[in-house]
Amino acid sequence: ISAAGFKTFLREGLIVEVDRSLGVPVALQVGQVSETVEVKGSSPLLDPNTSSLGTVMGEKSVVDLPLNGRNPMGLANLIPTVRGIGYFGGQVLSSWRLAAVSIGGGQPLSNGYLIDGIANDKMTDSGTLTYPTVDSTEEFKVQTNGMSAEFGRTTGGVISLITKGGTNQYHGSLFDFLRNTDLNANDFFANKAGHAITPDKVNQYGGTVGGPIRKDKLFFFFNYEGYRERSSGLETVTSPTAAQRTGDFSGLTTSAGQLITIYDPSTTLLDPVTNTYTRQVFPGNIIPASRINTVAANILKYYPLPNQPGLAANLFLTSPTPINKDYYNGRLDYNISPTQRVAFRFTKDILLWQFANYFNDIADVDGRKIHIPRDGAFFSYTNTLSPTLLFDGRIGFN
Repeated sequence: ISAAGFKTFLREGLIVEVDRSLGVPVALQVGQVSETVEVKGSSPLLDPNTSSLGTVMGEKSVVDLPLNGRNPMGLANLIPTVRGIGYFGGQVLSSWRLAAVSIGGGQPLSNGYLIDGIANDKMTDSGTLTYPTVDSTEEFKVQTNGMSAEFGRTTGGVISLITKGGTNQYHGSLFDFLRNTDLNANDFFANKAGHAITPDKVNQYGGTVGGPIRKDKLFFFFNYEGYRERSSGLETVTSPTAAQRTGDFSGLTTSAGQLITIYDPSTTLLDPVTNTYTRQVFPGNIIPASRINTVAANILKYYPLPNQPGLAANLFLTSPTPINKDYYNGRLDYNISPTQRVAFRFTKDILLWQFANYFNDIADVDGRKIHIPRDGAFFSYTNTLSPTLLFDGRIGFN
């Protein structure tokens, strides 16, 4: 900052974090224009422009700190008054379905989530719609209370995230995180049933590339992350034996070997002396074939026969549960002039998740395959109209 009759004032090392309006106090000293007052190191600036309370997690923290499942929201759990619920901050697949967060004591449904200034809330329950990856996150801020009017639509906290853009230097990265069967022990119940370890392979891989298209003017950044999981679900249930399916319960006994008697419900009679009901026993503990319902008999065909000894917990089942997830993120930044700038980002997140179908037919209670495509984009235009007036317009969708 310079003015006639005063020394030039220069302050370096200012970092304007996400969702922060920074005031820099300036006191020009009388002197020659050729003289410069340069401030390089001092105590952190106070923020007199707002009364909100919040904590910023910068790029270094996001990249360097260990994160299970590479979910940057895991760092939010380190911030005071932030309490993750369920799988919040864990693997993105679980966090998206079974996670919430309480900020500053507020209700999980009352929080707000922003990406590049655009709302990123799930409309049906708590949580964020799209989770940016570690590599596409520049920084994020968790505001616990006292938010300004721009953060409406919420009575809880606000998590605001800024995505990464390109610079004047080319940068790139590649990574792969591996988990496979050879590194894992067998499941206890699979060992007990005499079954070998089921396949369990997880690969989380990807990369980034960014840099200038036109130096000092146009920049790009692209990030891809893939997730492949090849594991299996395990289940032990009780299934009727081949004899029981035909009505033969002669081998139905208690753990002590005592026969469990099967009575004929059609022979129910009231004993006038004792005023109690009595029934006759099926001869030999066998239900006649004519008494077996045809529909029930056909339904039983969809239930696998026992593959373990005994009458209870005699069916051990496994089912593959493959998961495919692909995340694409691209961003362009263009400096029109020293006072004007535009930015554009597009994010695509595709999830294919096969749930366990242990019976491998329509009788299983689950076995669904879910396909969840998620898209997000934003466009912003910033113009410094004067030293005291700034225009910042954004539009986007998630």
